[in-house]
Amino acid sequence: MRPSSQVFLLSLVALAGASPMSHNISTTLFKNVAFTLSKGEAASCVTGEIQIPINSLRVTDFVLNVTTTDPNRILDFSEGTALIQKTYGIWVKYCVPSSGLPSSVDRAVQILTHGGTLDHTYWDFAPGYSYVDVAARAGMVTLSYDRLGTGLSEHPDPLLEVQTPASVEVLHQLVTMLRSGSFGPQFSKVIGVGHSIGSKATEAVISKYPSDFDAIIHTGYAYENAAGAGSVVATGLGSAKDVDHLKHLPDGYLVPKSAEGIHICFFKYPNFDTKILSQTVRHMQTQSMGEMLIPPSSSFWGNLTVTNSYRSPVLVILGEHDYVVCGQSCVTPQNLAAQTLDTAYASADRNLSEAWISPGAGHNCHTHLNAPDVSAEMVNWVKNLGWNT
Repeated sequence: MRPSSQVFLLSLVALAGASPMSHNISTTLFKNVAFTLSKGEAASCVTGEIQIPINSLRVTDFVLNVTTTDPNRILDFSEGTALIQKTYGIWVKYCVPSSGLPSSVDRAVQILTHGGTLDHTYWDFAPGYSYVDVAARAGMVTLSYDRLGTGLSEHPDPLLEVQTPASVEVLHQLVTMLRSGSFGPQFSKVIGVGHSIGSKATEAVISKYPSDFDAIIHTGYAYENAAGAGSVVATGLGSAKDVDHLKHLPDGYLVPKSAEGIHICFFKYPNFDTKILSQTVRHMQTQSMGEMLIPPSSSFWGNLTVTNSYRSPVLVILGEHDYVVCGQSCVTPQNLAAQTLDTAYASADRNLSEAWISPGAGHNCHTHLNAPDVSAEMVNWVKNLGWNT
């Protein structure tokens, strides 16, 4: 099988109140540049459009078979593949500290990948609920984006195009751009930060491109997921075409429709503000069927041989009551964050790696009342790496 040549058009969206030149941000490759601030105004962000070539394969036979046959026979199917040559629009937000960038050859950047039915706003959700702000106040650069088929990014065929191989390639090419200086400075250190399926995408990149990340942070993810299937039912996933602002999308895009289910899956009472819950319910995003129907042999499941040979630092964070990942508890009968570190990253730097539980939090740990503690844990961990962030 030959890899295809896909070209993704990245809409690099982020905005700032200061001149990009004062922050050493290159806009040479950008179209329609705009600027703004993060929710707490600690980060200046820039947007534009650039073209990115990536290689990927599309699974065909597997998806067609699974959607027309008994799902219990998934393991019986072979995986046909097809080449794609298309240009997709991916929305990206690149933010630097408003105070400016550190000058160092060890300059680091964090690339933030959101979870399913969420978008880039998860990382910059509201004042007091913004990891982008906390990182910027600590002098750190972040890049967040909407995954293909989500948020402001393009929504192509949800079965045959919005699949996990494309997610992996988009993330890999963003890493390549950051290292090459496409945004201005060249970053010698890239930290992959993921939430939920975004953590899975980060792990999948490590499996295929082991040298992409110098360190990784997983949130809302355990290697042995205890309750993920139940969350699909609980959130009331249904056709996005029934939602007014999404009715233009093709069949195969799903969106959560149960406010109670969203509460159960993403939040843990009483450790949240009801206004934040309501905002989350209103802002639910799409999930493609193509990403949900992941072939059993897909690299997206991760390659334990590769991840267990990964020697860089790893931080695993779980909410104590993450229903999506752990069911009732992530600490009883065992700490699933620690188990993930031991099972999937056996060779990770033990002096710098850590497993951490956010007390009283549910799946979306960055939108709970103790979100500042989660962000502080992440930022302090990155600081401890000793890089000039």
